[in-house]
This record gives sequence, C-alpha cells and structure tokens, in this order.
Amino acid sequence: MTLFIKPHTVRIILAAFCLLISLNPVTARGQEESDEETLDLFNAWQQASSTASRAPKPLSQTPENITIITASDIEALNAHTLADVLSTIPGIQIQNLGGPGSAAYTFIQSANFTHTLIQLDGAPLNKIGSSSDIGMVPARIIERIEIVKGSASAAWGPALGGVINVITKTPEKRLVGGTATASLGSSTTADTSLELTGTSGRFGYYLSTGYLGSNGLLPGRPLHSNNNYAKLTYDLPDNGQIWATVNHTRVRQGENFDIPVLDFKESSDQNYLDTTLGIRRQLT
Repeated sequence: MTLFIKPHTVRIILAAFCLLISLNPVTARGQEESDEETLDLFNAWQQASSTASRAPKPLSQTPENITIITASDIEALNAHTLADVLSTIPGIQIQNLGGPGSAAYTFIQSANFTHTLIQLDGAPLNKIGSSSDIGMVPARIIERIEIVKGSASAAWGPALGGVINVITKTPEKRLVGGTATASLGSSTTADTSLELTGTSGRFGYYLSTGYLGSNGLLPGRPLHSNNNYAKLTYDLPDNGQIWATVNHTRVRQGENFDIPVLDFKESSDQNYLDTTLGIRRQLT
C-alpha cells in the first residue's frame, strides 16, 4: 500500500511545526544559555591573572593551579563574607568559629592556615605564620578573587598552602551610582549595606558601609560588626593610575555562660584598620 501526501499538506505540516517551535521559547533559551556557558568557559581560560606571577598573564599561559571567582559568581551565592565565598571552592576548607562575621580560618588542600597568604588588593592582611580572619571581609566589596593553590604560590613568599588575592570593586563609569541592601534572619541577624560609586573626569570613587551581626545564632555568642571601605582612583594621562584604599572594621563580640549560680559574660571590642596607596604605570 502506497501513501501519497499532497504538496499543500506538506506545507501545512511544516508551517505548524515552525509555529510550535516559535511558541516554545524555553528550548531556544536553554540552548542560548548553554552556548553562553560554553563561551564563558572559553573566555575564562583567556582571562588574565596577576596573582601567580605578579604580572598579568592569561590563564592559558600560567602553569599554576589558579581559581578565579568573579562578581557574578559571588552575587549568585548570596554570600555575606569572604568566608562564605571560599567555603564553596573545591580544595579549600573553612573553620568557622561562630555565626556570620565571626572568626574563620582558611585551609588550602589541607595545608595549615598559617601557610596561606590573604591579600586585599595585593596588600597582605596577614603575615606568613599568622592567621587572617576572612570572616571580617564583606562580600559586597569584592569584584574578583584569585586563588593560587599549592607551593607554586611561593612567588609571594613562603606561602606553602596558597595565596588568596581579593580584588575590590572599581569605580563605575558614571557620575553617581549606588546600591542599598538589607537582609534579616532569626536571632536578630541582619546584613545591611550602602554603596556609592562613580567617576568624574579622571577621578573615581567607591564607598561602602555596612553592618553584619546577630544576637547569637550559636547560644551565648552575640556578634556585631561594622565595616567601612573606600577606594579612590585618579587616572594618569599615560594610561597609569594612582589609587588609595581605606578599610576599617569594628567587631564587638560577646560570650555568655549560662550557669545557674553565676551570670558570667565576656565581651571584646576590636578595631582593624588597613590602608593602601599605590600607582600603576604601563611599562614600555
């Protein structure tokens, strides 16, 4: 038995099929997202990293084990501090001593945390052999994180575990811009922030202030942290730049012991201030 289909019937079937595809954008969108992810993987391999060799070099030409985290990655995590971001990276273990904003120490590939160098815009937050509290660095000021794992990081000193270089946000190319955020949780936990950024001529600025604290996600462990950060830049005529940063954090932490006979409370008030001043010049 032979089945014959008239030409106009074939055209009707094709038209209906095309209409069905056009009315179902999910498949097309999914394909676009897949293509974008593939393109991002290719572009990431071509991105330049300056942490491994102290000079910008594409990842494809860098033999070290490097992980790069972008601002979009951090935004997708909804992280509060640098510790929250690093806890999602394979090969890095975080020892958190409390709730949000509390002390946290970094172990890279099981190396001791005293063998890890933490940098903020290239300036060390700790000395080799001492610890650095990554729980005090707010995630909102971070634009990019470059991580070098293993002993190849010794280019920055005896950092046998690795180097974590936190690069803060740069001023946006508009006169005035800003963002205000707030999130609330149990035990009066709150994370609030205000950011202002902009550029006027050769001068650029990024200002950030915020509060992160709780009355105690862990029993008897209240913590209140205030952070203020400022970055000022001035572009030089020869494509160079002068920049300065000020980072101030105040942490008020308490510890209450619920003993029926004694009402014992202990509290500490700590202030941290880091400032940097630098100049970038293109070498000829």
